[in-house]
Amino acid sequence: MTPLALVILLFSIAAALLIAEMLLPAHGVLGVAGVGALLGGIVVCYQMSHALALYVALGLAVAAPFAAAAWMKLWPKTPLGRRLILGPARSARDDEAESENTLRVGQIGVVAAELRPNGLCDFGGERLSARSERGVLPAGQRVRVIAIVDGRPTVRPVETA
Repeated sequence: MTPLALVILLFSIAAALLIAEMLLPAHGVLGVAGVGALLGGIVVCYQMSHALALYVALGLAVAAPFAAAAWMKLWPKTPLGRRLILGPARSARDDEAESENTLRVGQIGVVAAELRPNGLCDFGGERLSARSERGVLPAGQRVRVIAIVDGRPTVRPVETA
């Protein structure tokens, strides 16, 4: 095999291994093998010509930041990247607006799990974490929402007349 064919083969293997590292959960093994193939290609270039090895090494050093930027842009769109990277964070305002859309101050509910002072309340078939205004409220007690703080209702027992 001629040295030029060996260099082309090593750089092709390196490119394939680095792309496979991005797509497969290999924990860096394929990436290290790809960098090894790049270094092997530079060594073969050095045996061919010192100047050629220098130019190839400089070209790889200049291309590396661009390749890393492309990697960071493309990796979250791969199947592995989508599974490992969290989605956008929901703000407290989004949570509060969502709970305000489904729950209103003055709404009546039933305590599902004892409030001491935190627990679960059932509001029209929707179970939500709630907080008692004061004291312990037993399960089955009817309650009224008096405030919504941080997306969580604060409740008080309904007075029976």
